[in-house]
Amino acid sequence: DCTLSPEIATRSGEGWTIKPLHDSGRSMPIDPKITNTSKQHPARHLMGAMAAHERTGSTDQFHLDQEAQGQRDVVAAAGTRLPSEGTIRNRMGDPIQGSVTDVWKSYGLVFGKPVKDDEIWVEAILPDGWKIESTDHSMWSKLVDDKGRARALIFYKAAFYDRSCHIQLNRRFAATMDQPERPGPFFGIVTDGGTEIERLGPFEDDEGTRPSYIDDPKDLWKSGDDKSLDAAKAWLGEHYPDWNEHTAYWD
Repeated sequence: DCTLSPEIATRSGEGWTIKPLHDSGRSMPIDPKITNTSKQHPARHLMGAMAAHERTGSTDQFHLDQEAQGQRDVVAAAGTRLPSEGTIRNRMGDPIQGSVTDVWKSYGLVFGKPVKDDEIWVEAILPDGWKIESTDHSMWSKLVDDKGRARALIFYKAAFYDRSCHIQLNRRFAATMDQPERPGPFFGIVTDGGTEIERLGPFEDDEGTRPSYIDDPKDLWKSGDDKSLDAAKAWLGEHYPDWNEHTAYWD
């Protein structure tokens, strides 16, 4: 099934309504099908593994090739297919409600029905100028807005024996840490759209050894990585108080 449902949810004023796709005002790209490797004939997998072993001395390359092709499929689908997990359902398979749904709506994404015979994907329409781009890891792609900023990350493992996908929302600003040398101190890192904008530290472990348990919270021992991450979050809290909200500061 390579067409969107004839009726989809679209935004109208402050609410959301159902209207025909041809009235949505958005052009639809060609929609290549994402290959469902789990439904391919076992003989195909056997032949592919044998060919990979002959080329490389290992069958592992067959699975790596499937994953690389899966990433190409996701990019070629141009956003008309997005993972069901993280858009319309959670990891347990239950419908998503609340804040995540509100974020997708605020971005202007439109979701249709789960794809026929391949319900790990859902039909979708992206806002104008948004697209899917590959990353340097074959199982990860990114949903990019019209300014080239990654609004979400898409995981897709296309290997037939463990096929799965999900999507996770990005925040514009993030706190992380770095340890350039091991052993060595830690640094708190603040990023804007994945680009480092602030480096804090260095931070060392507290003196002594990490305790197996804490008798008194006042005696809490802290590691250098904890300190660095706390420092990055504190910097964001001072400069961008709403940094932990998915929709904050994009516009």
